[in-house]
Amino acid sequence: MSRWSARALSRLAVGLQWESRGVWTPVGSAILGGPCSPAAPFTSLRSFSADPQTGSRPSGGFVNQREVEKFQKMAGQWWDPSGPLGPLHDLNPTRCKFIREALCWHYARDPYHPQPLSGISILDVGCGGGLLSEPLARMGATVTGIDVVADAVEAAKIHAAGDAAISSRLKFRAVSVDDLQTEGAKFDVVIASEVIEHVKHPKDFISTLSGLLPEQGMLIMSTLNRTLRSYCLAIVGAEYMLGMVPRGTHDWAKFITPQELIMATEDTPLQVAQLSGMVLDPLRGRWSLQQDTSVNYIAAFVHGSIAEHMKVQAV
Repeated sequence: MSRWSARALSRLAVGLQWESRGVWTPVGSAILGGPCSPAAPFTSLRSFSADPQTGSRPSGGFVNQREVEKFQKMAGQWWDPSGPLGPLHDLNPTRCKFIREALCWHYARDPYHPQPLSGISILDVGCGGGLLSEPLARMGATVTGIDVVADAVEAAKIHAAGDAAISSRLKFRAVSVDDLQTEGAKFDVVIASEVIEHVKHPKDFISTLSGLLPEQGMLIMSTLNRTLRSYCLAIVGAEYMLGMVPRGTHDWAKFITPQELIMATEDTPLQVAQLSGMVLDPLRGRWSLQQDTSVNYIAAFVHGSIAEHMKVQAV
């Protein structure tokens, strides 16, 4: 990040009373929009879900064609850290830290082992060029990345082929979650990182993701909260003032609050297990896990009873 960009973003953050607190957020806390954030306008789950008259989704599933076209234009730039997808490169270590810790907790693995996720099958939904899939494979997981942007999938395949140490544990497919549901596919873990704000019918999308998990599987999602702070930082600051990402990358109205995300799981077997904010330090250009969920946040859900999970761990 340039000196000017850091200074501008820092001033904007200070003006919004940016606060960095904590490291890990236990279940039940920091789900109301983060410290000092205004109450976000609540979106009815009806707008998140199926047609209230027919009870079914319109044809076309969850794919938002405008979003597909938007990311199609960036398909060849996934591995350029200075390009339009550079912020995801910066965010990646923090996403991976949360995922590693959540899965090691869930599967009783040693987080300091070089490959703590060995033997775990992971579905990376909306994988793009494989930015998240590759580090997960380096942790030992067997990863299937899917995306509806075929050119992004090809970019992922080409890049992964250059690393023999992980290529055998990586598979990329240009399919949707609906396709996998039809196939009857199951994965130990499903990850949808920075995806749900780009799909149609988020509640039904979550239900489909849940159906791809076995009992005691884990779903991990990260997204943007719908607050005044997220509008100022993610839209005005990142897109219009600093040009960190292309204008129009995000639609603030489609951001989802933590309350809404948790409520969207109420008709599924999913139970929230971990929730943490992901906060950018504008002076150092580094992300970290914090209690502040007012802009970016990440959550882990267990498919089934958390109480049963704890019993299994205790045996």
